[in-house]
Order: sequence, then structure tokens, then C-alpha cells
Amino acid sequence: MIAYFAGDPSRTYQLVQWLDVFEILNDVHPVCVVLRDPESAAVIESRTDLPLFTAATLNELTDLYAGLDAKLVLYCNNSVLNFESLLDSRRLHVHINHGESDKHSMASNNAKAYDRVFVAGEAAVQRYLAGLLEFDGGRLVRIGRPQLDLRRTPLLAPSSRRTVLYAPTWEGDAEYNDY
Repeated sequence: MIAYFAGDPSRTYQLVQWLDVFEILNDVHPVCVVLRDPESAAVIESRTDLPLFTAATLNELTDLYAGLDAKLVLYCNNSVLNFESLLDSRRLHVHINHGESDKHSMASNNAKAYDRVFVAGEAAVQRYLAGLLEFDGGRLVRIGRPQLDLRRTPLLAPSSRRTVLYAPTWEGDAEYNDY
């Protein structure tokens, strides 16, 4: 299995949030990480023990894929460079995204390029079906948010005080997507 990432270092948070899940998955199915940007690879290298490969060019990616026995490629964002990886028709390509929100970009036509699109639940299914013309809803697979199933070490000591979570979405990188 390949976890593919073509973003620059400022977007590595999109991959980082999946690394713990991939490491657990690696115990059952071997997982490697393929990065397109050497600077991003340097960031990720300190965050995981999974095998990392860097393929900056299409030729390097093609050569790398020829040597990997993976049957599945997972994508956590909609980088334009994902389309170079999608050229490989010998693998199943699955978009897993890096989160769920009600942003317009969460249901983009890019989803049509993948064999499957993993989503958290019914709200995401409805967002895709309502937001995209001619989209095959059979490509959507509800998986929840696997990151939430992981046992984490608490950062704060237990307290009787009430906890309030403030979790706004990030501001988009385009005006139509800036909330």
C-alpha cells in the first residue's frame, strides 16, 4: 500500500494526521509513503518509521512504482500532482482526504478521478451527491474517522473543570473557499 503525498511542507499536516493509522495498518498490510517534494519528505521523516520514498519527477515516480508491489494508493489531498500518480492503472486509487468540513472544496470534481472516495459518514455522502453532477455515489465508502479510534496520551491532567472545544476550519487558499 502506498500513502501518496504531493504537497509542499506547509501542507504536510494533511499527511501527518494519517501517519498513526498507517503505522497500525502496516502491521497487517505493508505501507510506504511516497512524497513528491524533498522538503516535505524531510518533515515527514522525523514523524514516522514507515519506509519513505521521494520521487520529484514523473520519470522517478514511474520508476519507483515499477519496483513497488503495492496494489493500492491512498491520497490525503487534491494536489494537481496526484494526477501523475493516477496514470498508473495497475493500482486502486483511493482518496481519503485530510478531514471533513462543509467547505465547497470537500466535494470537488477531483473525486471523479479516484476509484473510491473514503468519507466519514452520511453528511459527506450527501455533500458529494448534492454538489457534483454525474458523480457515481457507488464510489463512496463510509469509514468514519479512523484517527478518532486511536488511544492518545492525554496532554492535560484530568480536571473537574468544563472543557470547551473550539475547532474552526482553516481559511481556504482561494476566495471561494475562505470561511
